[in-house]
This record gives sequence, structure tokens and C-alpha cells, in this order.
Amino acid sequence: MTVSFEKLKARLLANPKVKAEYDALAPEFDIAAELLKARLGAGLSQTELAARMGTSQSTIARLGAAE
Repeated sequence: MTVSFEKLKARLLANPKVKAEYDALAPEFDIAAELLKARLGAGLSQTELAARMGTSQSTIARLGAAE
């Protein structure tokens, strides 16, 4: 039996401790989403952005995992 992501998320977030940790990470997720939006808006690949930032493509991939 498969559980959808949304159902799993809802079940996990019903736990107050999990919800508090999830909410505490919101600013980091917001930054990652803005970085992804800016990268796509500029037409840059992960590799191109990594070169400009002096980091690796895999680091950029981890930041934009929601792609």
C-alpha cells in the first residue's frame, strides 16, 4: 500500500514536536525557493550557478531539491 506525500506529511505534522521543527525550518526553505526562482529566471543551469557561487553543482542541487 502506498501513502501519498500529502497524507504522510499531514500525519507527521500532527505530532507537535515534528510540527515545531518543520516550522522552524521555514526560513531556510524560503531562501532555497527564492534561489531556485532566481536561477531559473536568469536562465542558469545548476552548474553555471555553482561556478558563479564558487561551489559545486551537487550543493546547488541539494538547495533546489524541489525542482
